[in-house]
Amino acid sequence: MQLVQKQRDNKKTYQYYIVAYKTIDGKKARIGKTLTLYAVMNNVKYTEVKKIKLNKKSYSLEVSAKAKIKAVLLKRENEKKMKAESEKLRFYSTDNTVAEVNANGTITAKGAGTCYIYVVAGNGISQKIKVTVSKAK
Repeated sequence: MQLVQKQRDNKKTYQYYIVAYKTIDGKKARIGKTLTLYAVMNNVKYTEVKKIKLNKKSYSLEVSAKAKIKAVLLKRENEKKMKAESEKLRFYSTDNTVAEVNANGTITAKGAGTCYIYVVAGNGISQKIKVTVSKAK
């Protein structure tokens, strides 16, 4: 999907998201919302995340074990600052029955199996981490 915005102010930060609605009993009901993404455009003062650098691409954990994701954000333009919205990382697990991840990036192994954790910056740049959980010995 591509968004084209013809008139924009390069000094502003824009946020984008999509909301899904469904008609239920004749009334419009919200059924879902995408992740909110932030864009600073060609701002003279601020820049966006270019890449997320992770200390590990995969984790092998036993049930109940914990691990902390360490991530470094690389800027598109090094001489500029990043807005707080761009620097905030969000974490998502593809299967919370295998491994959960909290807002601070701490993974908790829940049950045997494999899943992926996504680390997402404010502008949508992301990295994927493979998590394999085995039963405790």
